[in-house]
Amino acid sequence: MRKWGVVGLAVLAVAGASGGAWWLWGRGGADAQPMDVGELAGDTIARGVVEAMTVAEAMHEAYPCARLDDAESPAPPTSMTAFGRTFEREGQLLAVSGGDKTLVIGFVADAREPTERTLTNLAGVRAAFEKHKVELVVSLGGMGTSEAQIEASLGALAHNAKWPVVAIPGGRESIPAHTAAIASLSDGGRSVVFDGARVRVIAMDGASIGTLPGIADPSQLIAGNEGCSHGVESLVELATLLGERPAPRVLASYAPPRQSGETASDVAAGHIHIGEDAVARAVAVAKPAVVAHGLVDEAADDPKSGAVQRAAAPPLIVGAGSLDGEPLWLPDGRVLGGSAIVVTVGKNRTTWRRIPVPVGVD
Repeated sequence: MRKWGVVGLAVLAVAGASGGAWWLWGRGGADAQPMDVGELAGDTIARGVVEAMTVAEAMHEAYPCARLDDAESPAPPTSMTAFGRTFEREGQLLAVSGGDKTLVIGFVADAREPTERTLTNLAGVRAAFEKHKVELVVSLGGMGTSEAQIEASLGALAHNAKWPVVAIPGGRESIPAHTAAIASLSDGGRSVVFDGARVRVIAMDGASIGTLPGIADPSQLIAGNEGCSHGVESLVELATLLGERPAPRVLASYAPPRQSGETASDVAAGHIHIGEDAVARAVAVAKPAVVAHGLVDEAADDPKSGAVQRAAAPPLIVGAGSLDGEPLWLPDGRVLGGSAIVVTVGKNRTTWRRIPVPVGVD
């Protein structure tokens, strides 16, 4: 809802409440003092407008954090060297230099709350990423709502790690909390975490990666008005920018693109497609080799888990699965654990594997 829509509703709500008070005053007891109806109505409406405007000033829309002009907001440059590469932020661009022309990326999503079991999942995935020589970790979103939650979940992947982490806010993160958690993690040099709402393009010789923060429907944001929403225009703008960069290209999005068919990666419980048309539009414009997304816990239900799979025809669209410590109970009675994915992107070959997380059931 846009701010002036909120103001309008607030005016009506407060004026309505004041009108109700006037009606109750008319039914008051012996101490009630008479008042001219016109004077009372004017006073009521005036107070209602003032109160509504005061309420509205404390309210705002969800953060449009996928807009490129927001991505260009000032932030200190951050850099690190790992795997023979230098990662350096320059505004909305994360420039990667050195190394070969193949990049190994680990994607994670939806830790939600850093419970003991969730932190165990994160530790297991981190060990797997080290085994598979991951060079860059991209958190697709859903890593917590509060600053403490986000910092704990991302910190489990980033503290003293060989790789930098690019953390994209999804449908759960409070943007002020997300920003503060990243600043806290980077303080002291033990972690290098780039904000995926500000770093929008990762550029290197072997691949170009674009980030699509947030979700389309503000009413679904766990953090409410402090969450991150996007419109189709902002996603297409980023996709256009990414499409101008050399292939192969990768889109990293919390929300999946809208798809069709039973094998689509946006199929949730009940065989419902929950992908977004806005993300699908961005995919059509950017023409990526790979789309990695979060949001769909059922994506971990893959009989080929652990196998290296070559992308046949682009785009490969794959869900990371969830790192939530709570198991997922499927309608058919099966219990599903979590997962992450590792994608290896090169000039002529793109492969991926799923990293399964064991089911934890008490």
